[in-house]
Amino acid sequence: IWRTRRLKKNLRNYMKDMLLLTFSGVKGTVSIATILLIPSNLEQEYPLLLFLVAGVTLLSFLTGLLVLPHLSEEQEETKDYLMHIAILNEVTGELEKELEGHKNKLPLYAAIDNYHGRIENLILSQENKSAQEDWEALKLLILSIESDGLEQAYEEGKIGERGYQVYQRYLKNMEQSINRKVASRLTYYFLVSLRILRFVLHELLTFGQTFRSWNDKEQRRLRAIDYDQISELYLENTELIIESLENLKGIYKSSLISFMQE
Repeated sequence: IWRTRRLKKNLRNYMKDMLLLTFSGVKGTVSIATILLIPSNLEQEYPLLLFLVAGVTLLSFLTGLLVLPHLSEEQEETKDYLMHIAILNEVTGELEKELEGHKNKLPLYAAIDNYHGRIENLILSQENKSAQEDWEALKLLILSIESDGLEQAYEEGKIGERGYQVYQRYLKNMEQSINRKVASRLTYYFLVSLRILRFVLHELLTFGQTFRSWNDKEQRRLRAIDYDQISELYLENTELIIESLENLKGIYKSSLISFMQE
């Protein structure tokens, strides 16, 4: 305090350093070293002094456990995911090239979607809250388009019972990938409730076809026509999604729309 007055500096500038020195254990170490240097022939005073120094040091140590974490400076970790994103983009590109030479494209589409989801999470983790909310709103729009497209395709006979069940599981995975802490809860629960209601009505009209197929391995096995129908529905929905996103470029950021279209 005397030094701060002499140098005409604010005491608050030194308060943090003073507290760190007080509770960091430096003074306690010096005190213990000093008391050990006192001659031990002081039969009555020495045990009392040793007890006092040890007690004060212990109290200072316990207090430091509570105080020091609040005095330490928080270091924000700056994570750069550019390398991770570049690797995932390269893997996705290789999978897209393999689509041309494969008849069974459904597993490749699923893998590509999975990698796109991981890239999406890495990019969004570096964006602000407003951008994250817009992104989740676009994902809810896509979920709505996918769900409507599935129901329309089933009504028109473009997809069979097996394909319908598989695509329902795909929609369920989309629902789980949406960040409910950021997205509109009202819209999210409305879309989820609507999909479940449609599924229940579907089961009533087909007399529980999905539940009955669980006990029949033959009915659960996808045929070549099922793979083709699912792939065609996926591509049709994707085209519709791209067109819908194109119309939203004036409402949402162009960068978000462009990334979603990719």
